[in-house]
Amino acid sequence: SFLGNVTKGGNSFKVLENTPVSTWTHVAVFARSSLAEQTTPAALILMDMSSSVSGIEFHDQDLDETEFGGPVTWNPPKHVERVIAYRIYFAQDEVGVARLLSSIIRLGTNALTLLDNTPLDVYAHLLIYTESHLCEQSTPMSTALIDTISMIEGVSFADYDLDEGSVG
Repeated sequence: SFLGNVTKGGNSFKVLENTPVSTWTHVAVFARSSLAEQTTPAALILMDMSSSVSGIEFHDQDLDETEFGGPVTWNPPKHVERVIAYRIYFAQDEVGVARLLSSIIRLGTNALTLLDNTPLDVYAHLLIYTESHLCEQSTPMSTALIDTISMIEGVSFADYDLDEGSVG
């Protein structure tokens, strides 16, 4: 499949991010003159790099209903050679519908703390995308945001201290 031309004097060609690999295994480069195209190209093995985080964990430590907060941790990708950062989003689902950027974390840090009293709003998932110098990963890894609620009910107090101005 033809990707494009490089003008005379050029020596590089940018393949757009998220170009489908399909069944390609090599990139072939042909020289061309005004007369004909070279019959034997230079070839490079096409290596599709995948760098996704794994093992995302979040345990809500904000006990209020419809609010969350607490530590988020993850395992770095197996291949980090081209990763420069992690982009953390809240979203309505695991693929990123209505996503909202929360944080950008530099490579080398695999944790962040969500502030207490962060409103849950319409968000049900936390997504982590890896980022390279070229672009943000198109398919994130995700975990569900589970709201931990702790309510105390039926509390009462009886004052058995018979002195005014003190309780007990």
